[in-house]
Amino acid sequence: MRARNYFFALIAVAALAFAFYGIVSFSGQLWNIAGNYALSFQEKTHYLAGSGKPVFGVLHSIHTTFGGAAMTQAQRVAALKSTYDWAATVDHDYSLSQSEWDSTRNEANTNNSDNSFTYFPGYEWKGEKGAEVLVFFKDNGPSSFAAGSSSSYNSISELSSWLAANNGMGQANHPARTGSYNFNDTAYVNETQIPLISMINKGYWHWNYSWDCAAGSGCTTYTNPKMSGMQGASGTGWVKFALDKGYHYGFTGETDEHEYPLTADAFIGLVDPPSWTREGVFETLRKRHTWAAEDKIMMSVTANNGTADYVMGDIFGYRSSNPNITINYDITAVSGKTITDVSLFYKGIIVKVEKFSGRQNVSGTFSQSLTNGKEDYLFIEAIQSNGKRAWSSPMWITFTSTGGCTTDPDCSDGNICCDSVCRPPICTPLGGCGLGQQCVSPSTCTAVCQNVDCVQGAITSACYCQGAARENGYCCNSIYQTTPCAALCGGTTCTAVQLCCNNSCTTPACTADANCQAGQLCVNPGACAAACQDVNCVQGIISSACYCSGQVRGSGYCCGGVYQATACPCVFDSDCNSGKICCNGSCSLPVCTSASGCNTGQLCVNPSTCSAVCQNAQYIDTPILMSHIAEWKRGELSMLVLMQKMKQWKAGKAA
Repeated sequence: MRARNYFFALIAVAALAFAFYGIVSFSGQLWNIAGNYALSFQEKTHYLAGSGKPVFGVLHSIHTTFGGAAMTQAQRVAALKSTYDWAATVDHDYSLSQSEWDSTRNEANTNNSDNSFTYFPGYEWKGEKGAEVLVFFKDNGPSSFAAGSSSSYNSISELSSWLAANNGMGQANHPARTGSYNFNDTAYVNETQIPLISMINKGYWHWNYSWDCAAGSGCTTYTNPKMSGMQGASGTGWVKFALDKGYHYGFTGETDEHEYPLTADAFIGLVDPPSWTREGVFETLRKRHTWAAEDKIMMSVTANNGTADYVMGDIFGYRSSNPNITINYDITAVSGKTITDVSLFYKGIIVKVEKFSGRQNVSGTFSQSLTNGKEDYLFIEAIQSNGKRAWSSPMWITFTSTGGCTTDPDCSDGNICCDSVCRPPICTPLGGCGLGQQCVSPSTCTAVCQNVDCVQGAITSACYCQGAARENGYCCNSIYQTTPCAALCGGTTCTAVQLCCNNSCTTPACTADANCQAGQLCVNPGACAAACQDVNCVQGIISSACYCSGQVRGSGYCCGGVYQATACPCVFDSDCNSGKICCNGSCSLPVCTSASGCNTGQLCVNPSTCSAVCQNAQYIDTPILMSHIAEWKRGELSMLVLMQKMKQWKAGKAA
């Protein structure tokens, strides 16, 4: 009797849970954790209210007034908490100030609550190639953010290095948008730090330009019905294009909301996170254990390779004499809706479709033949009765026909046995890693190349500093420079642009004249005593910016320190220019500077002086002769001409 009452009580609880959440199923698998076993009814109910496990969230969530959107921070928090179990903040890096980033971090950290609502600090990065990434952090977030407009962080590679150093991760946002991603270029990819990609953005689908159907699949190829402002049929930013290139991404959805109120049209489902904390959600996202959905559609997709169970987002090998592998699915629509279609995608093509009618929960299997020696990807798409869809993250499976390995000795040519497949290790003690990297767990299935961070000071061997591999120079407070690091100054290490002045780190007032105002020069540039000083105008015409009469002048005249629009009175010939001399306080040209400046039959008396004058030769006796001799000495007359003039002088004629 007691057992019978317990059974009916269990049924009642299940019915109540089903009515409110639409997620309880008595057959098949509803959920799998990383350990991958079939869950009982009691285990399924831990996703109900108060279970302590988050399911649905969003990363590229709601933009605020910081980026010109409609919602305030408070409105964003309220909207996210009422809709999701977890989320991240988002505003554009190019419109986010430091104070707004501080406020954003405070928003996330204040509202993050274990077992209630997980909230990550994050923002939307945009690099030089047009790609945008939603970056978010496992902890409270760095004190400053890396903007894509900075030359130090404008590439996916530089951003990824910075994320690795700051407990961060990223999601590739709206990849198929025009001018966004190009997966033909490896510079757009870093699977380690950016393992997620958006299938949905603002209600638009980024899978592909078309949904391609194989012959006999039960469907007919059709054009993407939800795309606007996106790449064409040959676009290289579609999610399918990325997967066909061999990249591994977990699927996500973006609301990317800029208006008020929130249109909740995108969700990211989590496959059994270990805890409802930032770390628990973060690590589940890192493993790509996700599905993307337009509604709160529950999904479970699993497979077994003969030795272990795997879930959506996993990469594994399958060794068997039979190339067919079984894909299990269990999918539940939201309350009041049903599942109408479940499709299996293999190598990006729909190969099988199952149709359903009037069922909120559906479960079943697909059997798919795999290619020997190749990595294939498979995932499932579910369609709800209102047209909304959900996509499981792919599984990547490498099939090896019988004769595969069980231990390393089964392999040859230096290969090792990983998931029943012989393959070369990522790296060995002899190499395999890039410049500035070291091999962790060499010659094993878990081998990985990790960046070696440079220590403070001179770089003596290859290492990473400021997001790039370096072989020489200096790493100073994680900033690369070619000059030695500044010594400790008052107990503090100065930055590359600071000097230690009077036991305090100080930025020089100027390092070049360009740092000063017009009419000033940088004195002692780049030194502790650096200062911008006024440049006093010299006597006479003003040809460049300088100070005269206490103001900056760019033209006119500075006369004895007094500015005037007209020329200064002269005192010395040096006060004049253009061959002029100073006569009675004015600059003027002398009457003559030599006999060549006089008429025929005249000589220049007192040449190049204020009393210079041209006089007829008959009125001059010895002085005229001396004048000729002086001209000869100056090279103005040849000896032949001088002899002719002396002959004329002797004859009493004008010379």
